[in-house]
Amino acid sequence: MTVEDDRRLDDLLIEQATAGLDDVSGADLKKRLASRPDIDPEAYELAVAAVTLAYLRVEEPMPESVRETLRHMAPEQRSDFPEPIPHPSAFSPPSKREGRDLGYWSGWIAAAAASVVAAIGWWPSAEVTPIAPTTSNATVVAASAPPTAADLRSTRLANDPNVPRADWQVPEGAQVIEIRGDVVWDPEAQVGWLRFTGLPTNDPEIEQYQLWIFDGERDERYPVDGGVFDIASDGEAVIAIDAKLLVSSATLFAVTVESPGGVVVSDRSRIVALASLDS
Repeated sequence: MTVEDDRRLDDLLIEQATAGLDDVSGADLKKRLASRPDIDPEAYELAVAAVTLAYLRVEEPMPESVRETLRHMAPEQRSDFPEPIPHPSAFSPPSKREGRDLGYWSGWIAAAAASVVAAIGWWPSAEVTPIAPTTSNATVVAASAPPTAADLRSTRLANDPNVPRADWQVPEGAQVIEIRGDVVWDPEAQVGWLRFTGLPTNDPEIEQYQLWIFDGERDERYPVDGGVFDIASDGEAVIAIDAKLLVSSATLFAVTVESPGGVVVSDRSRIVALASLDS
């Protein structure tokens, strides 16, 4: 993996731990992590917690007894862990890689974050005042409301109008009058969205809708489970596809009505919508 790949992986992990990732970036991160089993994404979550706590001001200093306890919490294998462990309000991670690989950073941030989180048990429960980050310190990105499935779909289509897309068709004999909408599927990123108007609402305690993705390179008897979903109200609904397996060549999307939680293999007796990507 190149230095650029390492930096991109860093960026994705930090963004996931702060603002969250959209489906496209999430798929990119998943692919990169598959080739880096030495990387622990949870360490980045802990680091964000540590840095966030670093910007909290407390009204009394940490007792020396607590400081001493934290000092002995540093993992033995990290002989270069800073001594003494600084007060959380003064904590800030190194700003340079200094030639070390990601494995080093994962261990360092996990140890540092563990020390900071351990201090929570001592910190007073009174009000704490956030200290605004300065340009010289690390910046903690405030998490905003995540984009909706409809937002992600619109963005994907705006960025690539040629992404595979197919309209829904109602199969003969289906107990629905009319369904409009389409399915958008990005085979490279392995993400997609279902858009419906006219699909009846369902009671999830009685039945749920389930998507099936037929793959041209798989036995058609066993389509890929695309996830279960509900329709809670009338009007347009956009649902993110949750493919449980890699889809090499999507040819057909089918929506069935199943028992709550979905099924492993559908008998296909209640197909309510079909969309074909075959040209």
